[in-house]
Amino acid sequence: MPLSKHLFYLMRASFLLDAEDEGIAREVGIDLNEGLDVGSQTSNDYLFSRREIEAKIYEYLDNLSEDEVLKIEAIMYSGRDDDNNIVSLIKYLKSFDDSKETMISVIMSKRTNWTLYFSKGACNVFEQGRDIDTL
Repeated sequence: MPLSKHLFYLMRASFLLDAEDEGIAREVGIDLNEGLDVGSQTSNDYLFSRREIEAKIYEYLDNLSEDEVLKIEAIMYSGRDDDNNIVSLIKYLKSFDDSKETMISVIMSKRTNWTLYFSKGACNVFEQGRDIDTL
């Protein structure tokens, strides 16, 4: 599957993840607009609830090649930091020699901003005259 389709899938999934979080919050009686009461039972129930969609996305990312995951991470950071040189960013991330599991954890830790990061990152790639699917 082309890398652009993976990005689109993850951007769509971010809305599902938000909905899942909101549903869990309602279920345990937390208003996310008010924040969490650290240490309270309801906050712990919320934080440690199993998130089915999140688990599916971890599995989805884990089924991609290490190279695809690295490029997704690079596009994400490009969108976050407005780093316009995607080739340099890919080389920089490769220099860390992170495991695929580490890269997936990093990507998942930014999930609340995926739509912004991936769309801005894709724009950065296109502005360089590059094709996401041939990075």
